[in-house]
Amino acid sequence: MKDFATITSNDNWFKKYPGKIAGVEFKTTSIHFPIQVKGTKDDVLRVTGMQKNVESTNIDKEKRLKLAKVKAKALALKLKLQPVKEEAPKQTKPGLKLDAYDLVIINSSGGKDSLCSVYELCRMADEQNYSRKNIIISHQDLGRFEWKGTKDLVKKQSDLFGLDMFVSKRRDKNGFEENLLEYVERRGKWMSNKQRYCTSDFKRAPGSRVVTAVTKDMGNIKMLYVFGFRKDESPARSKKIMLTVNDRLTTKKRLVHDYLPIHKWDLKRVWNTIKDNNLPYHYAYDLGMPRLSCVFCIFSPFDALVIAGIANPELLDEYVEVEAKIGHTFKNKSSIAEVKEAIESGYKPKIVEDWVM
Repeated sequence: MKDFATITSNDNWFKKYPGKIAGVEFKTTSIHFPIQVKGTKDDVLRVTGMQKNVESTNIDKEKRLKLAKVKAKALALKLKLQPVKEEAPKQTKPGLKLDAYDLVIINSSGGKDSLCSVYELCRMADEQNYSRKNIIISHQDLGRFEWKGTKDLVKKQSDLFGLDMFVSKRRDKNGFEENLLEYVERRGKWMSNKQRYCTSDFKRAPGSRVVTAVTKDMGNIKMLYVFGFRKDESPARSKKIMLTVNDRLTTKKRLVHDYLPIHKWDLKRVWNTIKDNNLPYHYAYDLGMPRLSCVFCIFSPFDALVIAGIANPELLDEYVEVEAKIGHTFKNKSSIAEVKEAIESGYKPKIVEDWVM
């Protein structure tokens, strides 16, 4: 122990092992630590033997950096030697190229916007030498709940443009074709802005069946799915994109693009196109209806419902009866029965400009 005490007293240990001093010794006035060492990180690494490992790591980094620079120069040289590919020629005429699609399906309600969509697609097809045999019309038949003569009108419009027409109706998994009022009565509530099953179940779903039936034996295809939505119809429709992938209808073998050919058209252009080309349109417009949707649409303003009720009194009676049976008003804070009362009292409907969908 005497030797140990001697070695560890004062600075005897450092004198015996000077290589273990990680820095420079200096004297202090401290009783307990009369001699201290001031050093750096490198001093510590040197004394502990870690300096060699650090130096080795630095050398490895330098090697990797040099190797990366050599590879980069080789890649740059390779790219420089490769022939430059010519860019695809810019389109001289803007617009969709129909020859990229194997099939075009136009959804048609028979209304003015659907009619103009058919006109525009056929105009594009003729301009691009795209066969009209690859274009078909899909109509979702609402039966008594759409304006009389609508299905026949869609057939007339289809024949005018030389297009095949497919008709579909809502049916359940057992094949039963439940009509709109039966559906409302079973649910116990009318449609609403957040519950638009009139669109999802009576239009979108039957339309999807047409897509499946027509394309099932076509193998791998690319299809264009056309709608007559215009941006002026509503804030929601103004945000729609003219060309986008339809994820719901796209499968491993079928790529479907939704297309809105008249999305930027205003109402004046729509009617000018119809009148200038003598295209057949529905008589409901001449009665004062700005839209051809369901006869009684939940989005229709009061005066439009009155116009529809005057033209379809029996159907109005059915709506009033169902409303009373389920105890739920046709519109929020507005009853369809009030429409019938207004008609019976001799109310004259005002001009209806349009309504938001």
